[in-house]
Amino acid sequence: MAVTAGNGIAGTTANGVKTVKLAWSHSNELDAESPLVALGRTGDEFVLVVADQKSRDERACDPFITALSVMVNEDPFPGWSMDNRQMIWVKTYSENDGLLPQLEKKGWLRPVGTVIKQGFVTLPLAEVMLSDTEMVQRCALCEAWESTETKERFKRCSTCKRRYYHQHQHWPKHKKDCKDLVKGRLADVENRRREAGYVPPKPADPEGEKIVEMAD
Repeated sequence: MAVTAGNGIAGTTANGVKTVKLAWSHSNELDAESPLVALGRTGDEFVLVVADQKSRDERACDPFITALSVMVNEDPFPGWSMDNRQMIWVKTYSENDGLLPQLEKKGWLRPVGTVIKQGFVTLPLAEVMLSDTEMVQRCALCEAWESTETKERFKRCSTCKRRYYHQHQHWPKHKKDCKDLVKGRLADVENRRREAGYVPPKPADPEGEKIVEMAD
């Protein structure tokens, strides 16, 4: 069902972005605020963000709410399923407690039954069921976010199909990453991004931001 962007109703907005309202068991503020949420991707991290621009302006802060995907040393990017859907290790602890069942019910994520131990927590593996057009994308250079009101969606690199750009002049700076992304070297790209100064909003491993390199 298509809905008018910014009216606070969960569903699929006019530009194709899917939205949902979630129960937040670890945040009374978020639970009371009940923001309209979208699944977003920044680089190769999957996050939940405030979906509409009106709510972002009212919050007067970054639209980021919480990270969904976790990059673990043993297998930072678990690849794709037989249905060619990206697989992620899902953060289910702390502020994310109770989110996975809700996202599974909405058809956004599908746990596949595999888990991995990371310190004191166990992380489930899940398929991302939404398409790129059903998520909000972040410009890989200027870091602007799409929203439910974005009429002209960001342009995707036609070669690697992994990065989105707000303006065409951003594309030339993408060349080096593009080659690695095409070859599946997602960890190399992520390491370069962090070495250049990017800091994940809430890293899974606070003792070290660098992750293991993946084989060619």
